Amino acid sequence: MRYRSILFAMLAALLGGCGAGAYPDAAQSRVLGQLNYPDAFAAAEAVFARHFEIASSDVNDGTIESQPKHVNAQGERVLGNSPARQVAKMKVFMYRGRVMANLTILQQRQQTDVLAAGSPDEPYSSVPNQTPAQGLAATSDKQNLLWQDERRMRAEEARILQELYETLNPQATEPASQPATAESSGAQSVQNRK
Repeated sequence: MRYRSILFAMLAALLGGCGAGAYPDAAQSRVLGQLNYPDAFAAAEAVFARHFEIASSDVNDGTIESQPKHVNAQGERVLGNSPARQVAKMKVFMYRGRVMANLTILQQRQQTDVLAAGSPDEPYSSVPNQTPAQGLAATSDKQNLLWQDERRMRAEEARILQELYETLNPQATEPASQPATAESSGAQSVQNRK
């Protein structure tokens, strides 16, 4: 009996942990509808490009990745702050006959920590003209930069996914506060026939 109660408790904890808070790193998702995939991907690229410069895009893989976008973020220190940037990745894919999109936007901070590499795989004797310190040293300023994930930009993710949905489904963007009348729905059907 005792083992059953433990088993049920473990099962409840496992099943109860499947909510939105259980996967904090999961990408923000949005169903875009039953659409033509190439058209949906092209619209996703256009919407993505309004917010980020595209670094890479692959229609076959469905991924769109951004160049880092430097932002003015609130300081994480009392005196001064380190530079911040945002990086984004969108994935457009088909799922059960519908086009879906995932979007992750991360805000990162530049750290001043020096990256310490592990010991080299090759023995020291293989490079007799360098000391171990020289072998591990960075050769450019870019190699000395360390960008660390600070937080997810969930509100911006949701806003961009909604913008993509409205781009692909313009009929869904009409204000819900205006009730449809016989005249307005008749006018819309005439416009749709043109």
